[in-house]
Amino acid sequence: MKKAKRMAIMAAIIALIIGTFSGCAKKQTTKIWTDEEIKGFFKTETVGYEGDSFEGGIETSFTLYRNRESYESNYNYLDYYLFESAEEAKRVFDEYALKQKDNGWTPEDNFISISREGEIDGIVHRVYDCFYLSGNLIVFYDYGCDVDDEEIVAMYFEQINEVPEWIKTTF
Repeated sequence: MKKAKRMAIMAAIIALIIGTFSGCAKKQTTKIWTDEEIKGFFKTETVGYEGDSFEGGIETSFTLYRNRESYESNYNYLDYYLFESAEEAKRVFDEYALKQKDNGWTPEDNFISISREGEIDGIVHRVYDCFYLSGNLIVFYDYGCDVDDEEIVAMYFEQINEVPEWIKTTF
């Protein structure tokens, strides 16, 4: 009887130790972005706009930073949604991704995107949008092209290949 009790206690201790170490292995440090870091991406003075409804009507609270003053490159078309916590940003991102999956968006871990093309009044419109989650930040990029000039269309396709990689490595 004593031997069985001792083995049960040893098994419990081993399970506790394994559980503790496996829990530590899963913890990852999440980047928490600050207002100053986001403002550092802009060349012009930037003001944060308080928001309470994310894309698609998801209720939340965030500060939106966007640069519409100067366009040195297409990377300036980014919108930065800064949330109070990484958990809230993830909740909003996951809810948005779930809603958009049926609309043709492509989810990939902490990145969702869509590329579409359509003709309106004889002009081909090309649109590329993506959302990227990084800690308490969601980065949104949208870029469109509505001309038939082959050089501009080639630049458009170059951008939609470069920008997602730039976003993933930067954030």
